[in-house]
Amino acid sequence: MVTTGWGARLTVFAEDSSHFGDFLESGVSWPLETEILLDLVDEGMTVLDVGANFGYHTSLFAARVGERGRVVAMEPEPAMAAMLDRNVEANGYRNVSTIRAAAGAVDGVAELWCSTTNFACHSLNRDLVPAVARSVTVPVITLDGLYARNPGFRAPDLVKIDVEGWESEVLIGARATLLTHRPVLWLEFWPDGLRRNGRSPEQLLLDLTAARYDLTMVDLVSGETDVVRGAEPVDVCDRQAARYRAEGRDDLYGIVYLLAVPND
Repeated sequence: MVTTGWGARLTVFAEDSSHFGDFLESGVSWPLETEILLDLVDEGMTVLDVGANFGYHTSLFAARVGERGRVVAMEPEPAMAAMLDRNVEANGYRNVSTIRAAAGAVDGVAELWCSTTNFACHSLNRDLVPAVARSVTVPVITLDGLYARNPGFRAPDLVKIDVEGWESEVLIGARATLLTHRPVLWLEFWPDGLRRNGRSPEQLLLDLTAARYDLTMVDLVSGETDVVRGAEPVDVCDRQAARYRAEGRDDLYGIVYLLAVPND
């Protein structure tokens, strides 16, 4: 059981190696990200959490938006989704709806590959999963379809996306949502993961710019932030990845986060 800085009590899997730093003691995972998200979310907002895991960010959002707000949390892996539901119920979050599905470019089903060690690394691409334990068939839905099928869901003010290199797929399936509702986006940007899933990281940046979003790059490790110019985030991540490989750290990846804000 972990107590967060906003007072939530969250049950986690003790064997999950993904917990960053002193999270199990402090209750804060990636402090800079937590600070940024707290600044982005206000009372009464609607937040879509794509890749909710056990509910750390879902809990943060639920506490922040309050009774007048709404959080929709998507998590496809059954055991993790059950943990998410448990944490939502245990903390009395009546403003949270959970969806047991992966987000993607088209509706369908897919094999989700699960790690025995790092539960944040479950992926629809087997080759990206450390210490594969098993796979499970999960539904895949587009965000556009999610809102079409649930007219009672309010349009999102913020969409957080952390899906292990499948961010391009999620954005493709959310084109109408992004163009119509203009939510702010917070997403993981992992060029190697995108490439290994058949997508161009440079194209993702171009697509967001074409959709009239201004981009800021955030490095959660160094704490540095910078306005995105061209393909700079790709270069930064590739240099990170090369450095980790030279150090023999196959468990580390070249990753930054992108804050995308509509400019219209």
